[in-house]
Formats: sequence, C-alpha cells, structure tokens
Amino acid sequence: MVAMMKTKTCSKCGFVCGVELFRVGRNVCKKCFKKQQKEYRLKNKDKQKEYRLKNKDKLGKQREEYRLKNKDKIGKQKKEYRLKNKDKIGKKQKEYDLKNKDKQKEYNLKNKDKLGKQREEYRLKNKDKITDVYIKSLLSGRGITSADVPQEMVEVKREQIIMSKLLKEIKEWD
Repeated sequence: MVAMMKTKTCSKCGFVCGVELFRVGRNVCKKCFKKQQKEYRLKNKDKQKEYRLKNKDKLGKQREEYRLKNKDKIGKQKKEYRLKNKDKIGKKQKEYDLKNKDKQKEYNLKNKDKLGKQREEYRLKNKDKITDVYIKSLLSGRGITSADVPQEMVEVKREQIIMSKLLKEIKEWD
C-alpha cells in the first residue's frame, strides 16, 4: 500500500509541494516566505533599527538565554567554522596584527603583569599538554623550518620531553 503524501499549493508562486515545505499554519511555501521576509527587512531597515534600540535589554536577554541553552551546539558550529576556514582566519589575523602592531605593543606594556599571570596560569594548567607547534619550534632552526620537521620526529621529541620531566620529578623525590 502506497502512503499518500499531503500536498499544498503556495498562494504566492502556485507551486504544489509537500506540507513539510510550508511553515505551520501558512499557505506560503518556505522559499516564498523567506523571500517575503528579505524584502520586508530591506524596505524597513529603519523600523528594525528602532525596534532593536527600543528593546535592547529584552533582545540581549533572549540572546543570552539562547546561548546558554545551546552552548554545545554553538561551540560545535564555531569549531566546524574554524576548521573549515583556518586559512581565511589566519590570513585575517595576520592582516590585523600587521595593521595594529602599535596597539598590541601598547596593550602588552600596559598589561604586562596581567598577561604574565595569565601565561603562568595557562602553563600550570596545561603543563602535561605538549603541542606539536611547541615541539616543532624546539626542533626548528639552523635552516630547518617547522614545516620540514617530520611527525615521527615530533613524537620522539614529545616522548623525550615527557621522560625528562619524569626524571626531574624522581630526582626531586630524593
């Protein structure tokens, strides 16, 4: 027995399609509704700006509630974006860094103690984590770039660092 699919006709474009392509309680398909919304937003920019200014606190609360409710989902989306756009983000960061060297230098001088404290906290919190970037920086030099360092060498150096840390701890026990 073949199940009958429920269909509807869009009152805007006249397209006949399944009810899943319509918003609940609407006679306009999602595609036309989206187009309608876009046109409305373009025509009423001033109204929308006024609404946002008038309801700043309310909208801020809604955004915060959404962020708290969907923390994992948002984190996952951000991570996926960063992975997909690694080169683009890196390029923009380099451009920003080049344009704002003076600002960064000034900030670093102004917040020297704070930044030092943050670095120390991070170092203590992550002392067991030895990143590939860090190891490659140790191995590069004298004409060898970090890109030239093979992954096997990185792993061997990581093991060497771990072993030397363990030996240091053992010596401190004596």
